[in-house]
Amino acid sequence: MRCKLTKRPDDKFVRTERLVTWEGPAGVREPRPEEKEYKRPLPFKAGTFPYLHPRQLLAIPVGEKGVYRDGYGQKVFTCKERYPCFDSADFLHEKRYYHWVYLTGGGKLVCVYYDDDDRLVTVTEDVAKVPGEHFKAMEEAGLVDENGYLDL
Repeated sequence: MRCKLTKRPDDKFVRTERLVTWEGPAGVREPRPEEKEYKRPLPFKAGTFPYLHPRQLLAIPVGEKGVYRDGYGQKVFTCKERYPCFDSADFLHEKRYYHWVYLTGGGKLVCVYYDDDDRLVTVTEDVAKVPGEHFKAMEEAGLVDENGYLDL
């Protein structure tokens, strides 16, 4: 099966998010997202493998911006965003980030969310939508071809 990201058809608003569909010999499959929260430092499962810490997802940098291989050798993609900064002191001293890590496993697109300060890891199995800024970063990393197929 191949994961395809397409624009949401909407003539009223400009939307940058992408809808996820899976194409295979049996036809097109629409995702059915399931979200689970895991308390750190307990292990969590993402896709088909267990992880002890979110950093295990980013074990080996591949070279492109945001593309890694996890401890099991599968390709993953990460987006990160800085915590909000409200003044120059925040900007100078704030070092925390929000993290989203995308991977595929078992014919599903999986998103692992965590931040540097929280004790929770949120895993969304079978993601149905990819935010526009994450899609753009995936394109810049060369993970989305001209037809919208995701290479993860």
